[in-house]
Amino acid sequence: MRALTIPAADQSRRYDRAYPGIVQPTISKLVLHSTETSAKWGCPGYSGGASAPTLTIDPWNKRSWQHFPATVSARALLNPSSTAVSENRDNVAQIEIIGYSDERYGKQYGSNLRELPDDGYDYIARTIAWFVTEHEVPLRRPALWPAYPASYGNSPARMSSAQYDTFEGVLAHLHVSGNSHGDVTLDIDRLLANAQALVTGSKGVVSTVEASKVTIARFQRAIGVHDDGIWGTETDKQAKALRNYLVAGRKAGKWDRKRGWRHVFAKGGKGSAKAARRSIQWALGVKADGVWGPKTDAAWLAFRDDALGR
Repeated sequence: MRALTIPAADQSRRYDRAYPGIVQPTISKLVLHSTETSAKWGCPGYSGGASAPTLTIDPWNKRSWQHFPATVSARALLNPSSTAVSENRDNVAQIEIIGYSDERYGKQYGSNLRELPDDGYDYIARTIAWFVTEHEVPLRRPALWPAYPASYGNSPARMSSAQYDTFEGVLAHLHVSGNSHGDVTLDIDRLLANAQALVTGSKGVVSTVEASKVTIARFQRAIGVHDDGIWGTETDKQAKALRNYLVAGRKAGKWDRKRGWRHVFAKGGKGSAKAARRSIQWALGVKADGVWGPKTDAAWLAFRDDALGR
């Protein structure tokens, strides 16, 4: 039986009697929010529980409050009838992090999440690691995680109902279908790496994108092959050859020169190697800095293995 009570969380602000919700069969995703309040004001009241999450975390003062059992549906998301899923009840647990994604108010009142210290990340990571261990939530994130205010409204990161329904991993309010809020702004890769270290003892590469017809087609467009969403022989050859060219210190092989794509990324051509790297990094869901380092290479290998069904 899955654990329902989050360790060390204050249980004095439970709302499951007033708002019993439903017992979800599993927890496959965590939605992170920011309260847009200062840590000096304590835990928000959430209108007596009417808009409460599963858990509130204060990473500044190292406190947390549990409002619903881990598998019981919470109430912090909009749940419009216009969407095909019930956002609050879609096998999801919700975590409100005390602090501001809006940097203007964070600077005015304190608790600016862009300035969250290391021990704050560690404190949040403990709860994420608990959900990974107890409920097998994958340490995976959406490819796009823009900062507020670019994240507000119908941004490119906003998921459709189908995308939200099928996603498994850690996402934010800014991704959820039928909603418009742009929280939460923090370093998600840093947070998930800390959580992974607690689970496995190693800060390895966090998987960001699961291979599917949609994500494979996105990757195919990034490397310039036919985007049919199928990782076949042609895609695999092109991907391996392009990787050999883009990884520092490696040279393009005969096959990729013969294929003729190299001129697109060569100096003086239509683009650059850095632009190519950034395009591929975006498709892989890692930081698009144009540098093909160990994390990008590991993400490429993991994505290829997933696409090949390994």
